[in-house]
Amino acid sequence: MENPDENFVDLFINHFAEYESPLSFWKWGAYGTIGAVLKTNVWFQHGNYRIYPNCYIVFLAESAQFRKGQPIEVSRRLLNVLKHTKVFSGTASIQAILDLLAQDIANKQTGIPIKGGSALITADELASFFISDPRLIPLLTDIWSPRVGDDVYEYHLRSQNSIIIKNLCVSMLAASNETFLRDVYDSRAVYGGLLGRTFMIKPDETRKPNSLMGEPIFSDESSLVESLKKIKALSGKVTITQGAKDAYNPWYNELYHKYKTHPDKTGVIQRMHTNVIKIAIIIAASKYSLEVTKEIFESAILEVTALKQNYELYVMSAGKSDLADIGARLLAAMLEAKDYTVTRTEFLTKNWGDVQAEDLDKLIETLTQSEMISLALVPPSYVAYRMTPKALAIMNKKD
Repeated sequence: MENPDENFVDLFINHFAEYESPLSFWKWGAYGTIGAVLKTNVWFQHGNYRIYPNCYIVFLAESAQFRKGQPIEVSRRLLNVLKHTKVFSGTASIQAILDLLAQDIANKQTGIPIKGGSALITADELASFFISDPRLIPLLTDIWSPRVGDDVYEYHLRSQNSIIIKNLCVSMLAASNETFLRDVYDSRAVYGGLLGRTFMIKPDETRKPNSLMGEPIFSDESSLVESLKKIKALSGKVTITQGAKDAYNPWYNELYHKYKTHPDKTGVIQRMHTNVIKIAIIIAASKYSLEVTKEIFESAILEVTALKQNYELYVMSAGKSDLADIGARLLAAMLEAKDYTVTRTEFLTKNWGDVQAEDLDKLIETLTQSEMISLALVPPSYVAYRMTPKALAIMNKKD
């Protein structure tokens, strides 16, 4: 008799509990593995549009201490054993990947072809996987959306006939550090939609050291393979309980209103609801089910919204606004504010995608010396900037 509490995510995490990679990497490695196994066989009907559980997941950590590659290696190994999804590793051009997705690739051990355009791109260092190409970012962004049935993906080449991919469904499980990641996730990726389509995962813990010099820990992965076989057997439309709808709808409505109050040029907030649905599908499938319950939706919402600060930090550190642009933003904010005063926190939060804190500090020094603004404290103890009478006169405002 099956254990009703058994699920692949917990099996995956517990199987490698003694390893040094943090929990967040193992959990999201499990999510990415499930999404790649489900392919386009499982979907959520979202109006006239279907949401599939394929995911782009990037582990981001500066230090090799966090062993970013271990969960990726395990996922790659399990999928190669399952022989159900094409797996890419090493180095490739985006065109070569598209070409291989259009082919039925025979398994080296069995000779049985893996059909269709479903694949998992795995990269221990994302920047070294893709061959540099100006078309990489737009193509990665485009193929994130699966194509099913008659909706084939066609890629036109000058030198040969068009590449036609049936049942396109691409997932990605990769790792990088911030320096190398910017070679791929540049400003075009940040503001063109690729970042918003990506789950950016950072370490959530530092585990105790394990030299792995003893006996192999849980070397038998057959239980994980058997669990994935159950997930592989799932097929059809995901159902949503009434309790799940009651949990999701208020959250979505609040998120929708934030589109205006918290404008986001990266598209992260605007795509958050889609990403929540993807993770809800994956959590349900981990339990060998196609029913999304209230508990599953609540878990998915928590998982996805908790990543927001990862995006904010990445985008803020990449900001390229010059001081004149930041000054214009700050003065405009003060002119619209009560008493012509805006707090530092409020300004940085509203402009988190465009302004770096260190650039703001340089600007503040210039503006205070020129007597355009003065520093103030706003209760309880927020640092604030206030436009001076001199600045107001220049702006034709009365103090």
